[in-house]
Amino acid sequence: MLQLTAIDLLGTSSDFYYNSNYGGLVIDGIRTFDNQRFGISATYKFGNQKLKGSARKKSAIDEELKRIGGNSTELK
Repeated sequence: MLQLTAIDLLGTSSDFYYNSNYGGLVIDGIRTFDNQRFGISATYKFGNQKLKGSARKKSAIDEELKRIGGNSTELK
């Protein structure tokens, strides 16, 4: 499976303008965020997909239910 992801490819995000006064020190600025992203990912399943999955491993509760004569499907 191939997956493509993209965020803000056209660069439409706005800049952040700010100004401040710290006791006579005046600061004006523009903050631009780097929001443009592009990604690609690929996944591949190895092995024979026609084979049945491996049997579910026995858990402690399965062993206890077997001992008392119960069935684990009764819990679901």
